[in-house]
Amino acid sequence: MTNVQTARQRKAEWFYRDKQGFMAQLIVDVDKFRNYCKKRDIQPCVRLNGTTDIRWELIRYMGEKNIFEIFPDVQFYDYTKIANRKCKDIPNYHLTWSYSNANPEYAKLLDKALEQGMNAAVVFRSNFIKVVPKCWHKWQGYPVIDGDQDDLRFLDPKGGHIVALYAKGKAKKDTSGFVQEV
Repeated sequence: MTNVQTARQRKAEWFYRDKQGFMAQLIVDVDKFRNYCKKRDIQPCVRLNGTTDIRWELIRYMGEKNIFEIFPDVQFYDYTKIANRKCKDIPNYHLTWSYSNANPEYAKLLDKALEQGMNAAVVFRSNFIKVVPKCWHKWQGYPVIDGDQDDLRFLDPKGGHIVALYAKGKAKKDTSGFVQEV
């Protein structure tokens, strides 16, 4: 396990062990980051879930507000495996659903996730955007956009798109159904 993975695991354990303590520190950290960005005249954006799929919209600090309400001027974004999350009415939170065909029942949730207003990230073995002619940039009937340019999914066109990601690292050898063939 890398240092980053270890740190993410420790943070996730802290969250589940002491939600209010974790939230207090998260608020301090986001506030510092927001001030850092403000001094440089850049929009702060924060991805809360690196390895977890915490439903931040349901977590209230001191029973009051969630993180999005506390920081309405910060853009938050995440990937999720939960197809029916109701977040499209949270203006500063953007979710991209993470597709996998490793479990065919899970894969059937693609339409549900897109109906919720999310785009769906799909990992392809080949670089979809370079391999498939532009006029064919559709997958399962949905338009495909290049997700490898950056990780700022909130800048993508709104819902109903497939975000094509090229398999990297261990994913190149994945045969579980997570990585799709073009």
